[in-house]
Amino acid sequence: MKEIDMYKPVKTLFTNMGYQVKGEIKDVDLIATSDDGDIVIMVEFKLQFGFRLILQAINRQKMTDFVYVAIPKPSSKITRSQSFKEKIHLLRRLELGLIFVTLEDTHEYAQIIEEPRPYNRAIAKSRNKRKKETLLVEMKKRHGDYNLGGTNGKVMTAYREQALIIAHYLQDGPKTVAEIKDLTHNPKAGTTLLRNYYGWYEPVERGIYGLTSAGLDSLQVFSDLVALIIN
Repeated sequence: MKEIDMYKPVKTLFTNMGYQVKGEIKDVDLIATSDDGDIVIMVEFKLQFGFRLILQAINRQKMTDFVYVAIPKPSSKITRSQSFKEKIHLLRRLELGLIFVTLEDTHEYAQIIEEPRPYNRAIAKSRNKRKKETLLVEMKKRHGDYNLGGTNGKVMTAYREQALIIAHYLQDGPKTVAEIKDLTHNPKAGTTLLRNYYGWYEPVERGIYGLTSAGLDSLQVFSDLVALIIN
């Protein structure tokens, strides 16, 4: 497929909607106008959904509110990907429309996937209120700042901190779940011991846990943080 191949199905789309359509007006790929001229639509074609396409589209917004980007229809695998969903979110934030173009042996057509409409940040924030609260709770639970922003390594979470506290109280010998709950002031300590996510604990007897060599190693690796939390 070439960019020029997308023109005809997109023109047909807007013509059927009652617009007058022309291609390659100055440096704009397609312009569609209503009969009274009140509505001016501009469309930019690209074979790839990339940064250059976005730049062209936002430049068109200097002239009209109705700007679309048109790309070949991606596979369902791509449209379900997190990367593509983030691109859709970017288009919505920039108040740009999106058109998919399909060219097949038997027929060709274009379909509007996203309309260029005002982005409501208040609605977006209300939908993500719970996620924000979860982040703030996680931040409040952490005692230290051991994570570098943007890191792809192991992250020090509040859960890992709680697991380290349990490991600290087990280093001088096995203890019952009740004792660990009392020492750590953590009513969920029993669940942490049972799941043993990091492999730091081992059952000695029913309801009694000890510390593994991996648990001892973790206390050495994070000794500064453990000292901060305990003291």
